[in-house]
Amino acid sequence: MNAGLAIAITRLWRRWVGRDPARYTLHIEQALASAFYLQAGLAGAALAWWLGAPAWAAAALLTGSWACAFGFAWAVRSGWSQRFAEPMLLSAQAALMLLLGAACYLLLDPYRALVIGPAVLLLAFCMFRLERHSILRLVAWTLACFLGAALMGMRLWPQRFDAWSELLHMGSLLMCILGIGLLGLQMSAVRASLAQERQRLSAALVEIERLARCDTLTGLPNRRQAEEWLRAALGRHQRLGEPLAVALIDLDHFKSINDRFGHAAGDAVLQRLAALSRDTLRRTDLLARWGGEEFLLLMAGAEPLQGLDRLQQAVRENTEPLPFRFSAGWTEAGPLDGPDALLERADAALYRAKAAGRDRCERG
Repeated sequence: MNAGLAIAITRLWRRWVGRDPARYTLHIEQALASAFYLQAGLAGAALAWWLGAPAWAAAALLTGSWACAFGFAWAVRSGWSQRFAEPMLLSAQAALMLLLGAACYLLLDPYRALVIGPAVLLLAFCMFRLERHSILRLVAWTLACFLGAALMGMRLWPQRFDAWSELLHMGSLLMCILGIGLLGLQMSAVRASLAQERQRLSAALVEIERLARCDTLTGLPNRRQAEEWLRAALGRHQRLGEPLAVALIDLDHFKSINDRFGHAAGDAVLQRLAALSRDTLRRTDLLARWGGEEFLLLMAGAEPLQGLDRLQQAVRENTEPLPFRFSAGWTEAGPLDGPDALLERADAALYRAKAAGRDRCERG
């Protein structure tokens, strides 16, 4: 019997928290808050009735707290509260519970001072989660609720609500909530600063990852990224039979360009080749800077030489910033080829293109 009850409770709890990791903690927090509302409402109503409060007042206190418990539990668990900036509706829950606390303060004579402690504790809990404007509103609401309860009690039951006692109670409450409010404002500022720092760190991480995979001069992927592309393309070729060819491209007489026109001119030539590749290569072709004046071109799909031929023709017609040419060695991937074997054949074909007079493509 006990084992069956434990299993049923476990299943109910798992069903409540759900399977969404993003909302798991939210559901647990709301379940604990609702349990607190139920217990506080029951205890407050029983104590009010025992102290001689009208039955309707005790019933209203119990009904209000339980309505908060089930109402907010439904709003959070159903996802209805996700449309608001505070998915847990913390400000609204705290405001209603403080209103019920003020009602308890009015009804629990002569033990009404005991209500101040839980109210301060509730405010302290909220300070860890709320933003600056919500903190200010909640502090003002707390003062208004309890001050209103004290004034109503002094007007309705002056013999039970002594002015000096109420002044002492309100002064204590004011000092507590002002201190907690100031602490909450400082914590809100710290949270905002940490959030900005996290955003800066995230942006820096994205930039670092981009720089780790991108050649800063040409804007093309660097060798590290090219090696990952090559391994992935070979994997698709071996699994799916997708045609794949690889070309190594080397600028002709690049050292002479640097010597005659300067390294700035050489950099401009590299950038111009990258720009021409973006205009001429196919969408399935991927060009990366392999090192120095050497580039790696991955050509997937049928008729792999289309993009390479168009790029070479565009380079031959180009005159900006000065005329230049390139040689290339290319090869098609076989079913058992690895990256090293493929690159070795392309490199050997590139050497043959250089030896045959440059400005040409050779197959390996």
